[in-house]
Amino acid sequence: MITREATGLFYNIRKAIVAFWVLMFGLVAFYVYQHRQVFHPLVLWVDLWQNRAPLQPKVGKLSGQVTKVYDGGTFTISLERLPPYHCRLTGLELPPVHQPALPGEREFRTNSRNFMASLILSNDVRMDLTFSRENTGLAMVYAGSTNINSLMLEAGMARLNREYIKTMPLSEQYMLVRAQDRAKRSRAGLWGAPGTNSIPDPALPKRATQ
Repeated sequence: MITREATGLFYNIRKAIVAFWVLMFGLVAFYVYQHRQVFHPLVLWVDLWQNRAPLQPKVGKLSGQVTKVYDGGTFTISLERLPPYHCRLTGLELPPVHQPALPGEREFRTNSRNFMASLILSNDVRMDLTFSRENTGLAMVYAGSTNINSLMLEAGMARLNREYIKTMPLSEQYMLVRAQDRAKRSRAGLWGAPGTNSIPDPALPKRATQ
């Protein structure tokens, strides 16, 4: 027969065990929060995996010399025995210029174009095309071993629209998202420029405006 004293003892032991696990859970949650940047890559991989779309292979490759840079994402290359080819960096877009322009907007677009030109103008580039129609396409662009798409994002000279890269390999999506994350943390380019860093990130839900 279980006595009242024994019942009280078991109840107190149960309370102590529950309190111990609640405390442990709280400590683990606090540790994860304090070191959330360590776990961010894993969280990002899971997010990309959950929101992936059917993989679409690259549609071709081209190489040539860049003859003109129009802005921080669009340029023209010359090809042997073929018309000039107009290309845009896959996944990247520039903030719009409002009418009238907000402070820093036009200056940012000029800086973005100049930075892009410093990387590729008059240089040979290799393009892994993600879309192509006649003499126009979208591509992951490389100058040597340097990925220009990633470098433009990391410098804050363009922003990433994740809807445009959902059909790409997860490794390439991860590279581009991480490049933009680094730009945001360092407040590089548009993420630190007055009048441009307030533009909504297309990867986030848009809020209703009044």
